[in-house]
Amino acid sequence: MSDHDQDSPKDPQPEAPPAESKTFTGYRRSRKTHWSIAFTDILARIVITLGGIGTIIAVGLMCLFLVWVVVPLFFAPSQETISAEERSWLSEMGTPVHVSLDEYNLMGWAAFADGQVVKFRIDNGEILDRVSLAEEGEKLTAWSFPQRGDMAIFGYEDGRIRRAEISFSLDFMQLEDAPEELRNLGEGDIATYGNKLAQMTPENQIRLVGLKVDMFKYVDTKVAQPVVRLDHSTEGRSPTFVALFADGQAQYHQYRMNNMTGKISDRTRNSSFELANNDLGLPDYVKLSGMGDNIYAIWKDGHLDRYDSRRRTAITLTETINLEQDGAQITAVQQVIGKNTLLIGDSNGDVWSFFRISAAAPEDFKRFSLQPLYESTEGDELLEKTLAAIGSQEAFFSHETPSFALGNDNLSLQQIAQFPSNGSGAVTSIISSQRKRMIAVGHADGKVRLHNVTNQRHLLDLETESGSSINRVVLSPRDNGVLATAGTNVQLWGIDAPHPEISTGALLGKMHYEGYSFPTYTWQSTGGTDDFESKLSLVPLIFGTLKATVFAMLFAVPIAIMAAIYTSEFLKPKMKAKIKPMIEMMASLPSVVLGFLAGLVVAQFIEDVVVGLLMAFVTVPFTFLFCSQIYQMLSSAQRLALIHWRFWILIPSLFVGLFLAMGLGPMVERALFWVEYPQTARVLADGTVAMDVEYSIRAWLSAHRQEWPGTGEVPQFHSSPVGGWMILFTPLSAMAALFLMARYVNPWLSRIGEKWSWTRFAMMDFIKFILGCLLSVVVAYIISSIVGTFWDARGSFIDEYVQRNALIVGMMMGFAVIPIIYTIADDAMSAVPETLRSASLGAGATPWQTAVRVILPTAMSGLFSACMIGFGRAIGETMIVLMAAGNTAIMEWNIFNGFRTLSANIAVEMSEAVVNSTNYRVLFLAGLTLFVITFFINTIAEMVRLHYRKKALEL
Repeated sequence: MSDHDQDSPKDPQPEAPPAESKTFTGYRRSRKTHWSIAFTDILARIVITLGGIGTIIAVGLMCLFLVWVVVPLFFAPSQETISAEERSWLSEMGTPVHVSLDEYNLMGWAAFADGQVVKFRIDNGEILDRVSLAEEGEKLTAWSFPQRGDMAIFGYEDGRIRRAEISFSLDFMQLEDAPEELRNLGEGDIATYGNKLAQMTPENQIRLVGLKVDMFKYVDTKVAQPVVRLDHSTEGRSPTFVALFADGQAQYHQYRMNNMTGKISDRTRNSSFELANNDLGLPDYVKLSGMGDNIYAIWKDGHLDRYDSRRRTAITLTETINLEQDGAQITAVQQVIGKNTLLIGDSNGDVWSFFRISAAAPEDFKRFSLQPLYESTEGDELLEKTLAAIGSQEAFFSHETPSFALGNDNLSLQQIAQFPSNGSGAVTSIISSQRKRMIAVGHADGKVRLHNVTNQRHLLDLETESGSSINRVVLSPRDNGVLATAGTNVQLWGIDAPHPEISTGALLGKMHYEGYSFPTYTWQSTGGTDDFESKLSLVPLIFGTLKATVFAMLFAVPIAIMAAIYTSEFLKPKMKAKIKPMIEMMASLPSVVLGFLAGLVVAQFIEDVVVGLLMAFVTVPFTFLFCSQIYQMLSSAQRLALIHWRFWILIPSLFVGLFLAMGLGPMVERALFWVEYPQTARVLADGTVAMDVEYSIRAWLSAHRQEWPGTGEVPQFHSSPVGGWMILFTPLSAMAALFLMARYVNPWLSRIGEKWSWTRFAMMDFIKFILGCLLSVVVAYIISSIVGTFWDARGSFIDEYVQRNALIVGMMMGFAVIPIIYTIADDAMSAVPETLRSASLGAGATPWQTAVRVILPTAMSGLFSACMIGFGRAIGETMIVLMAAGNTAIMEWNIFNGFRTLSANIAVEMSEAVVNSTNYRVLFLAGLTLFVITFFINTIAEMVRLHYRKKALEL
């Protein structure tokens, strides 16, 4: 090659094309995100953010709405002075003996001792009309005005008695039909129209308010003495009244009434009786109870005699007590709506409430026959006096201190509450609300104090401008006004106290309700009469909610967690893919269907096989474990052959366990749950004594012991308490035996069995299992026998059987909760890294040891979340508890009795609650309480979950 050829530059070579970038799929793709994907991503981010924020806002608004509805319950009552004027006609006619207002606070009427009734306008005091309650030459000497309603009773100097009806009339007139002088009235304006008052309503109608006074025929008492004391009641089946005459005679009358039409006849059924303490003079006050079954004669020095008038022809003195407090004189006596609670005002300014209760006040009082009591306590002076005084066949006895009822009705008038004067003067007048248990008390220093009788809450202090002693105080029929007469002045206040019965104590504390022997937590918002005393304690509802949740979780958590462990760690993936969706489908069952089945099917079935069901909780686990022990005793070849069939063996094991439970149930019931009746004892021909024996757990649960303490008296029946404690101690002893075997027996067995064959080791393990089961039952029986000698389980966690009870609810609600807990628990354990399983198994641990000691601790945060979500599902459940719990608001842990939950109570009563009424707002308070409980528990649960998650991340 020439130099020229060597020195000449090489021909330019074409550049090689750039190598294509390799991708995972083998296809080239653009490195730039397509606009549609970016837009979708942004849109999704916005929607998700708005959804999250919207959820938080919705929950917050829901909570605010609940608070907005509930807060008015706790508003302090308010008042404003509407008018305070001097009325000249009061100086002319004297002090009224009674004053009443119409429901619109437009018109009032006042009755005076001379028999005159004055109808007047409240705003300006104008007298509209005058009516006389006594005919010419007749002198009025006694009166009884209605506490509620229209009926009044009047007594005269000649001994005759007359009934009257004094009522406000209400009519409406269309504007076009009204006379000219009424058409120009503005809304709310008042005008006199004849002897009526006219007012323009917001609907452009004319409201006309008048007064009707109807006098009826005289009742001839056949006593020619002035009537000095009168009281009447219209609360019973027919109106009754009691009259006291100047010579000390007393008469009890009951009007005849047509039950179909409600028309009252002028004829009465009457009887006469003598006062027992004539040496004290005539009583200053005579009061009749609401049903007319008790008569109270009260003297100013505090002496009170109570007469039993249940038998009209045999009225007898029942009880004598002293009402005097700190030397004060009684100055006013009134009764609360319903006329069963006495209000006593004294010269110290205090007001005391009394009503009749059982002398057996403590909860542990039981009723006994007096005859065996008398024989076993012969010489007891108190008992002898009681027998002589009341002649009754029954008395009440306290286990703590002997205390016997005074009175033929086994009731005693007891002081319940005090409403202190707070420095006010003597009580001069007491009036009770016609709707609620609110009272207004007038004092000598010109003050009026408002109280609620049930919760003893002081509501308002009102003070007259004149400062004169209060003569009469009146509550408006709608409880929105108070009128007081003080000398010649009349003052009207407008008041706003819509929820006087609500207080923290009434909602969360024990209240002493009328007729109850002791303070209790009670929910009973409505009743069958207008004088019903609302009982609005939330405690029984909170207790019922927690009780339902506890029993449901006791049933659901073990089953769900064990099922999750099995499917996650032991079941083949192919089988798990079929089983898990089937379990999750259980969550799709509507709770109303489960409640329907629980209340109408399951409850009736279980009622007949209670012991068999309880045995199932023992026999089903025993059957599963027994089958596993048999499986272990097989040879290696046999176990390998059956390894794919282990799951299917569990299904017949379940039915075998249920069959054993139903078969053993009657045998266990006969051995442990029997009741003997000694009063049926009889001597047989061979000289043996035979008694009637009933083998029934329901009879056994009802057979509470009633032995006379310390006397050895034979009770009316006899039964062994061992069975009740066996229900509790059998599972506890089984868990104790399992712990002891895992802690001590298994390590010992492993040490001594190192050189044993598999068959021998499996046989010893089987013997250990059988001995452990027998030991659990024996230990449970021994402990139950020991504890049962001094404490009967009945009355605690078990008691009288009710068809719809906590056991049914726990099972059915647990059935509804299991899918949720199972799914989350299974997902949590499946999410544990496979490396941890492999490491554990590679270190020689068994699959069970790996599941319990590695997987469960690692997944604990997820398991805890599963339980808490199940807890939240159970605590808010409504339909199941509504249909299967009996809805009785009682507080006891008895698994065989019902309860009422917050959610079920809202579902039952909300449809009937009047909007903005006390019951309506308390139901919202129940919802808020449920919200707060759930929020509080979930907050604590989240803290615990984060703790477990932190521990898991440290692994």
